[in-house]
Order: sequence, then C-alpha cells, then structure tokens
Amino acid sequence: MASLGGENYLSFVAPALLAATAMQVAISRSTYEIFGYLNRWNGTYLSMQASPLSIDQIMLGQLIWIAARVLLATAFYLAASSAFGAVRSPLAAADLVVGPLVGVAFAAPVCAYSVHVRTDQTFAVIFRLVMLPLFLFSGTFFPVSELPSALRYLAYALPLWHGVQLSRDLYAGHIDGPADLGHVAYLVAVVAAGALLARHSYRRRMAR
Repeated sequence: MASLGGENYLSFVAPALLAATAMQVAISRSTYEIFGYLNRWNGTYLSMQASPLSIDQIMLGQLIWIAARVLLATAFYLAASSAFGAVRSPLAAADLVVGPLVGVAFAAPVCAYSVHVRTDQTFAVIFRLVMLPLFLFSGTFFPVSELPSALRYLAYALPLWHGVQLSRDLYAGHIDGPADLGHVAYLVAVVAAGALLARHSYRRRMAR
C-alpha cells in the first residue's frame, strides 16, 4: 500500500498500538487510582505522609509505579505482536523504553490534575474527549497525513504521535536519526514539564 509506505497493515498498526496501549494504561493508572489514594477509598497517600517520605518522593514513586505498570504491559504486547510476525527487527526491544516514556508523558500531567479533583465524575471527560480521540487520530490506524491540516498539526503537537512514529521505526529497524532523536527529545521534554507540574500540584494539595 503506497499510503503506508509499502508496509502491510499489520506492520503499520501493531507498533502504533503498543504506544497507544502505553497511553491507555498510564491514563487509567493516573485517574481513579490517584483519586482513591487521597480520599476515604483507601487513603494511601495519607498513610505515606505519616511516614518519613516527602511529598516529592510520593509523587516520584507514583510516576515510577505507573512506568513499571506500563513497562509490564509493553513487554506483554511486544511478545504477542512478535508471535504474530509484526516485529521485523531486534531494535523493537527498545520499545521497552519507549512504552514507559510515552506512558509517563501522559501520566505526569494527568496525575497533576487528578490530585486536585473532588469527584471522580470528571475522569469520564479525560477518557472520552482526550484518550479516545488521541487513540483514533494520532496515526494509529491510518497516516496522520490523511487528516485535515489543522488536526494534523494538532496530532504532531501531542505525545502519542511521537511515540507511534518511534515505535514504528523500531519495529521495522528503519531508524531515522534526526527524526527519532526529535521524537525522544519531545517526549523527554513533556515528561519533565509534566513532572514539574505534578510536583507543584502534589505540594499544593498534600501540604494542606
């Protein structure tokens, strides 16, 4: 298929679903779970605050825990897609880094939001109006070039598209040095900005 750069559809969609899975796991673990930690559901954060742990350590531990969950999901997905013949290069093993990186790029800002909400009803908005459109329109199932210009540039500005492109290059073993370094740099920058935002939010909420 010319529109897919000569790839078959399995090789096109499988690596994209790895990045999308990382996003889904991360957002799921950054919403209801965080809300529960701060209220009567289980009060985990309140117990942590009674220990020598600092607020920053609690926040960092949460992001590391989410990254570990994403890593596990990524490993299982990578093994399954390899069994179906979607993996064409040993470089795909590097997705064990890309998956958690994509996950934390979403988890950090979502955690910053979740730590402040007073009702879990707002999470439906994140799942329906953020996660689902990103899943469908970040190049997962068809090239972003097929989108209208405004939506195309919006996709370029969001983390999932960068994760999808990185994952595809790794699965195929076709590394584009400058482009892939740009994708990595973008994701790292989003993680750093999100972590700073989460740190600020955790301190505001938990220092009360």
